[in-house]
Amino acid sequence: MCVKSVNFGADYRALMLKFTDGRSFGLDVYNGLLDWSVSGDGASWNLVSHIGRAEDLEDNTWHYIVGTYNGTLGYAYSDGDLIESDGNAGSINVSTSRIHIGGQPAIEFVNSLIDEPRVSLGVRTAAWIKATYNSLWDSLLTYGSEETSGNAIFFGTNL
Repeated sequence: MCVKSVNFGADYRALMLKFTDGRSFGLDVYNGLLDWSVSGDGASWNLVSHIGRAEDLEDNTWHYIVGTYNGTLGYAYSDGDLIESDGNAGSINVSTSRIHIGGQPAIEFVNSLIDEPRVSLGVRTAAWIKATYNSLWDSLLTYGSEETSGNAIFFGTNL
């Protein structure tokens, strides 16, 4: 997901959360840190990673934040770069809860802009995450300067 913020708000703000009848996963700001967490038992959170300090992301520019989980390992990315992985993430609780974006149900809304939130059943690789980050900012491909016919060579003949 892409996030743009000047101030996330109070001590706890959920950016994306699957939690009502049982916890599954959360990407949130807690005590000044941006966290990626999963829940194996539906009752408690298991922190996968501190993605970074919230104040570092409160610069009114867009940041690409990703959390992945492959069944045993959790990974956290910021702006296309791996921040941390955790082999102790455990299992993830399967829940019928809705996914909440920008806050918990009816409370604690995030004071930020959110764009392109995604949830996928497939685990995205580091290369896929980096490519997505680069494509969001048009830096995936680079182009040379435009050629003109006066400088171009066609079939081995200089025109």
